[in-house]
Amino acid sequence: MIKGAINKAQRPKKPLERAIVNITYYFKDRRRRDPDNYSGKMLLDPLVKEGILIDDSFDVVTLVLDGKVDKQNPRTEIEIRSVENETHTETKV
Repeated sequence: MIKGAINKAQRPKKPLERAIVNITYYFKDRRRRDPDNYSGKMLLDPLVKEGILIDDSFDVVTLVLDGKVDKQNPRTEIEIRSVENETHTETKV
């Protein structure tokens, strides 16, 4: 699913060596959820495999998790921002 969702026009020419990855989960209801159950591992691994990130270690990734409610359109959004050389480029998945 990740491979199909990657915006090919915004794919970096080479894997990012340092990035901030924001994962926002939009749930259909306000039920209580623990962030540690939504660590993003199953989302980060494919980003490495697809050549978006060079690795998914703490040396490369600063991970930011958020949870919101959208009853009409539950989904997961991933935003990846390069922090290489203090230049910010953006890739959305």
